[in-house]
Amino acid sequence: MTLNLYDYHTDPTQLLYYDRVEFIHNDLFFRNNDGNIVVPGDLDLAFTEITELPDGLKADRLKVGGRLNLRRTKITQLPDGLEVGSDLDLESTKITQLPTGLKVGRNLDLGMTKITQLPADLEVGGGLNLGFTKITRLPDGLKVSGFLDLRRTPITQLPDGLKVSGDLNLRFTPITELPTGLKVGGRLDLESTKITQLPDGLEVGGDLNLQGTKITRLPDNLKVGGFLGLKGTPITQLPDGLEVGGSLILLGTPITHLPKGLKVSGDLDLSYSKITELPDDLEVGGNLDLRHTPITELTTGLKVSGDLWLNKVKITQLPDGLEVGGYLDLRDTPITQLPAGLKVGRSLDLSYSKITHLPDDLEVGDSLFIDNTPITQLPDNLEVGGEIIGFRR
Repeated sequence: MTLNLYDYHTDPTQLLYYDRVEFIHNDLFFRNNDGNIVVPGDLDLAFTEITELPDGLKADRLKVGGRLNLRRTKITQLPDGLEVGSDLDLESTKITQLPTGLKVGRNLDLGMTKITQLPADLEVGGGLNLGFTKITRLPDGLKVSGFLDLRRTPITQLPDGLKVSGDLNLRFTPITELPTGLKVGGRLDLESTKITQLPDGLEVGGDLNLQGTKITRLPDNLKVGGFLGLKGTPITQLPDGLEVGGSLILLGTPITHLPKGLKVSGDLDLSYSKITELPDDLEVGGNLDLRHTPITELTTGLKVSGDLWLNKVKITQLPDGLEVGGYLDLRDTPITQLPAGLKVGRSLDLSYSKITHLPDDLEVGDSLFIDNTPITQLPDNLEVGGEIIGFRR
């Protein structure tokens, strides 16, 4: 049940759910028989003129079973022992410190407050938003079950052993290094920080955004669960054993070679990069984009689960056994023939290519585009799941 002051001024019959009703500073509070202030559901006081909570009324304790919303109020302090079963929203309030014994069941939002430190006994069951605050340090042993947002704060270091189950946002902070053993369950965003290296043993369950940093190398055997963003970094090479669970984009980096054992579960975008060759054991679970690269050949047995983009490359032939699960783009390439056993899961686009004939065992799951090619004859065993577009005898 949500207690919204605006609603209750207009619908007083719902106040019968509480033992006693008190008007304080022209706002409503509810006291039960044991002297505690208890709200079973949500309490929404956002944008009101309230300046304090009922601790000043000699109540023993304030308990809110659901969400407590104090956003943009004039509250300057909270009562000791405050317990909030769900979210506590203090964004843009006048709060400068938190009370002892504060327990928040889910997310605690302190964004754009004047908070400079957190109590050692703070318990937060979900995420913690400290973005745009004056926080300078975090208590030792802090564990955040959800996200931790520290963007645009003056924080310079994190405590050893910090564990964040959700996202960790450090964008535009003056932080210079990360603690050893840092574990982030979600996204780690270091964009435009002053960090120059990553610690060994770093674990990131989601995306790792390093754009705009001065990091020059990645630790060996780094595992990133999501997207790896390196645009605008001075990184010149990738470590052996790198595993990327999402996408890897090398556009705008000085990297020229890919490491052995590279595994990318999502898309590998090398378009407009300086990569010159692909490793023999490369594994790509999504799309592979090689457009406008200096690559001249593909590795034998290459398998791409998604699309393979080769438009505007200098490759002259495709390897035997090539398998493409999605779309194969060979438009405007110097390739003159297709390999035996080629299998394309979706469409095959040969428009404006120099290919003169098709192999007998070619398999195309969707449409075949051969407009503006020298092809004048189709093989008898050709298997095309969709249309053949542009064929002229």
